[in-house]
Amino acid sequence: LVANMASELYSSSNFEVQQHDGGVCVLTMKAGENRFNDKFIADFHLALDAVEKTSGPGALIISGEGKFFSNGLDVNYMGSLPPTEVPNFLRNFQRLVARILVFPMITVAALNGHCYAGGAMLSMGCDYRIMRQDRGFWCMPEIDLTMPLSPGMNAVIRCRIADIGLFRDIILLGKKYGGADAAKLTIVDQAVDEKAIPTVAMDLATAGAQKDRRTLGALKREMFREVHGKLVQEDLVEANYSLKSKL
Repeated sequence: LVANMASELYSSSNFEVQQHDGGVCVLTMKAGENRFNDKFIADFHLALDAVEKTSGPGALIISGEGKFFSNGLDVNYMGSLPPTEVPNFLRNFQRLVARILVFPMITVAALNGHCYAGGAMLSMGCDYRIMRQDRGFWCMPEIDLTMPLSPGMNAVIRCRIADIGLFRDIILLGKKYGGADAAKLTIVDQAVDEKAIPTVAMDLATAGAQKDRRTLGALKREMFREVHGKLVQEDLVEANYSLKSKL
């Protein structure tokens, strides 16, 4: 994401993590559309483990490559699971979002491209969101996928959206937002040119890198106590994820 002095912390077929000057770690998702399945989620945790094992100043930038930040859950993988295993997969995904929500560093989602569904939830788990202004959409399309949201999935979107009317349109209409509109509506913090995303993300991350990790983690756990609790709970309530033929 950023071209300067960096050391590799973690590398796999799905992820690359590099630590840059000043302690900022850049986690790059490298799996195309970066859809979440159990292997991708487990690998994501390993990448986060590598970041947490660092010491001293630290912050985390999460980005994708090319056209996609993340296109959400891997519905083909979900369709291959026995119906009894789908809830466990969804809980695994929610635990990942929960971990990022209270991660003991400042976190920045650098939205290089499309950010849909589970990818949008992941972005909302981060403290800041920077989006490309000319291409790519942020969207929660579950209404059109006939996939109700669990309490945790609903809560992680709600905790970042102050305007109830905007929250209504995001969830009930599945509206998609380009960078300029997303920034105007405060879904993201800034929308910038594609080439500026690395610099803006790095500046935001660097500004928070000196903050005490233990204190950051404690503050986030209290800020998001209710949301985090819903993400890690076992009950998915009305989130009936029987896959429809359209998927």
